[in-house]
Amino acid sequence: MNTLYRPSATAVLFVAAALVACHGVGGGGYAPSVSQEVASDSARQPVVPEAGIVCKSPKVGPGTYLLYDAPGNVKGTTFTALASKSLEGGWDVFKYVKVKPTPTPKPSPTPKPIALYAYYGTFATKNHFKGCALLFTTVSGKPIFKGETFNADTDGVPYFKAGSYSFKNVAFGLISSLTISHLSASGGSGSGTFVTVSDKPYTTVSIDLIGRVQIKGQGELRDYIDRLSTNR
Repeated sequence: MNTLYRPSATAVLFVAAALVACHGVGGGGYAPSVSQEVASDSARQPVVPEAGIVCKSPKVGPGTYLLYDAPGNVKGTTFTALASKSLEGGWDVFKYVKVKPTPTPKPSPTPKPIALYAYYGTFATKNHFKGCALLFTTVSGKPIFKGETFNADTDGVPYFKAGSYSFKNVAFGLISSLTISHLSASGGSGSGTFVTVSDKPYTTVSIDLIGRVQIKGQGELRDYIDRLSTNR
């Protein structure tokens, strides 16, 4: 993944959510040391039948797709992303090619558990990218990571058909603004504006969250996304 403009803390949640597309959590986590240009991993069907959680975005195969990450804060029932000038989040466009499966990376240590809400739904951009939308926020309202000031992070990833893919970064930029309102156990909705690194308009995004589950920290976050990204 392209992390040139993301601090390691926010990249963790971006990588975790991107695993809905690339499925690297099954055995314990995606290896963030892979090349930003090319990486391989599995992409499986993001659905959790036993929990009634379904990504309603159209399933896709090889092609070019957008992913985004926006850390921010939930206050009351509204999530507001940090300003793009903070360089805390951004969007990437990747070109995916189907390949033979590769071994799952070994588990990596996980931080002390912290209770999180995981909201789920779909996103769509004005330039025709679609996918699964996720929003993670602490139940307590405290920061997700020690030393950080934000308590939430939202991500958008493609909804892949079963298979394994290699991917290459072809474009990236920043998030000028992004807000998700009316958050509840039933979800929420919002919109945002994406810009290039030179601050020129790129596209806009609409987000529709349809539900929420509660999880305990990054260990369970991995398990949750594992279930979300496989038909288990």
